[in-house]
Amino acid sequence: MVPFVKDLVALHIKKKNTLIVVTIPMPDEIDNQVAFRIASQVDPKGLRTIGVGTKPDMVGAGSLSLLKTWKSILEGDKWTLKHGDYRVKMPDDRERQKSHTKPEWEKIEADFFDKTDPWKTIGDRTRFGMRNFVENTSKLLVALIERNLPIIKRTVDDLLESEKKKLKQLPPRLELDSPLSTILQRVLAFCRTLQGSVLGTLDKGYIHRNQKRYDDFKVEVQRTAPTLEASWRSRREGAKDAIYLDDISATIGR
Repeated sequence: MVPFVKDLVALHIKKKNTLIVVTIPMPDEIDNQVAFRIASQVDPKGLRTIGVGTKPDMVGAGSLSLLKTWKSILEGDKWTLKHGDYRVKMPDDRERQKSHTKPEWEKIEADFFDKTDPWKTIGDRTRFGMRNFVENTSKLLVALIERNLPIIKRTVDDLLESEKKKLKQLPPRLELDSPLSTILQRVLAFCRTLQGSVLGTLDKGYIHRNQKRYDDFKVEVQRTAPTLEASWRSRREGAKDAIYLDDISATIGR
């Protein structure tokens, strides 16, 4: 997981009113899952974390150690979570092509957990299936919302009261035909017209005249530059604003 994504996830799940759903493919080792480590850092006691193990059908029957680990997690022996842990089995590509209805998908999923070791030996059947996960998590979300509604209302009321105080500090509203309103409107109109002329959004004539003046001024400044010629006085005697090598040589020789 790239650092930016890790920081973004941690930013959202560290809030105390957030439920954390950690989805882990069961063919993988749980200790190698970055999502599990991030959740453990912000919720070390497992008070807000819900575990969801996916792809149980991808764990071979011979993977005894892996199956034992996932079973102990589901039973709460290795990874204790307040809201528990779930196992879900989603349809693979071949099953999706059969276009089963939702009840049919739920029956296929339930049959898998009821007939497959070690899941069929676990007593709490509410921990299996997408339907159970959605229903139980929905109840948690509703309870979380109800618990936070008073806090949200109090926060909104405080913000509303703060904004009302700011509104009371504003000066009285100007009447449309009052002298002050008329003066203010004319000043603003003048400022907009002046700005439009300077920027060229209303009248480009000012910009064109100003640019021409800049060009003329540039030429006038260039005309004030002295004429520099590398020649001896005897060859160009009398040239206006000329600097001669004789003068330079005499200056250096001093």
